[in-house]
Amino acid sequence: MTDTEKVRENLAEWLKNPSWAEYYGGAPSERCREFIALEFYYSEYEEEEAAEAMDGIEDGMDAEELRYLFSRCGNNPRKEVLARKIAERE
Repeated sequence: MTDTEKVRENLAEWLKNPSWAEYYGGAPSERCREFIALEFYYSEYEEEEAAEAMDGIEDGMDAEELRYLFSRCGNNPRKEVLARKIAERE
């Protein structure tokens, strides 16, 4: 598992940017915020443990949480994956 302290330190840096802080702060649940913190961390360090932790969290998300991620997802292949997961949960 990814070192929690390293994830927190990385998150603090990301949250200095108002746009990223709004994305994180606007998440509908603590689980969603945990996912976003790992997403920020993974984008910096690309550690497999972070990706695996993200997958596990995402698998437990409900449609509302996934819709939030979908609404902030850029135009990329991940959007299709999220749409499929949302449909499965509705």
